Amino acid sequence: MKICHYIWGANFGGTWTLVRTIAKEQAKKHEVVILFAQKDNGVLDFDLPKVRVHNIEYKHNFDLSPTKIKKTIKFFKGFDVIHIHGLTYPIYLAAILSKVPIVFTFHGLLDFNNKVKNWRNLLKFFMMRQTFGRYVSMVTTNSFFMRKELEERYFENLPIEVVYNCYEIPDDNSHLENIVSDDFKILTFSRLVPYKRVELFLDIISKLVDINIVGEIYGDGPERGKLMKTINELKLSVTLFSFTKNIHSRIETADLCLFPAKGEPFGISALEVLSHGKIPLVFSDGGGLVEIVAPLHDGLFIVNNTDQAVALIRRFYNNPSELDQFKESCKKRANDFSVDKISGIYIHHYLTVINRKELIS
Repeated sequence: MKICHYIWGANFGGTWTLVRTIAKEQAKKHEVVILFAQKDNGVLDFDLPKVRVHNIEYKHNFDLSPTKIKKTIKFFKGFDVIHIHGLTYPIYLAAILSKVPIVFTFHGLLDFNNKVKNWRNLLKFFMMRQTFGRYVSMVTTNSFFMRKELEERYFENLPIEVVYNCYEIPDDNSHLENIVSDDFKILTFSRLVPYKRVELFLDIISKLVDINIVGEIYGDGPERGKLMKTINELKLSVTLFSFTKNIHSRIETADLCLFPAKGEPFGISALEVLSHGKIPLVFSDGGGLVEIVAPLHDGLFIVNNTDQAVALIRRFYNNPSELDQFKESCKKRANDFSVDKISGIYIHHYLTVINRKELIS
């Protein structure tokens, strides 16, 4: 089977991590190409054996150059299925005109907002409403939370399949640092944007100053200055770091990881934590994060507010051996999102839409 994954560029954080992970796995048995539309992808500093990378440069999301679209249509015709990971108008148009089966995946919420009806969002919403179901063979998203949001806010009566994100669980621990500390360390890592609610992380730490707890935040974004100001004003034992490629080493040094995001589409960070046998503590309004953590110990690691989070952290602080008891169950849960399992689900969906097209033809 010849599979084409489309993503704007190799800088889309979790989405790009997912695409390259799935493509690498699928390339073991199939011909796989990743198509970029971004002008400059930089240096792809990772190994993608057997995966070919192709670039048709578009200036922006509305670059409707007939020459480029014609070139893209011709390119798409060489595949059995096109997997689109985000709406770019000329790419989407070319995929439809190629008449190759399309699988479209929502990795996050649309930026269309009923209260802010700017023309870009209205156009995006209208275009999808008119074409999904008619030209797109299958629509998927990465959590039941996301499916509910999409159905209620955007696409009523549109069949949407849930395929969880996957994670390539590291089997080599040689890169991990052996750091021993007497402190009880709580860690979080994410983009520093409002819906991640990292300020709740600081609020929780501020309520634990009577015990020997330190916090570490890894991330960058517009909320960074505000967070640093709070840390300094409250004199919290929290260090704010920029993103690190070696986050696995930092996870290993943590006693507990906390993710206070609201309405997270999925939450790949929680999988990274689980794969190390660590607990990802999340909030009940955390969206996809809740689905990842809920099956573990009757939802013990889900809290409704900061006071509950503080109480649970105190419990683990006073009973550190209890954390070790959860190690294996956390690793086992991470295996539910293994790349071979999730990639296999997508392969099944690809075959379904290909066979459906052949029956129609």
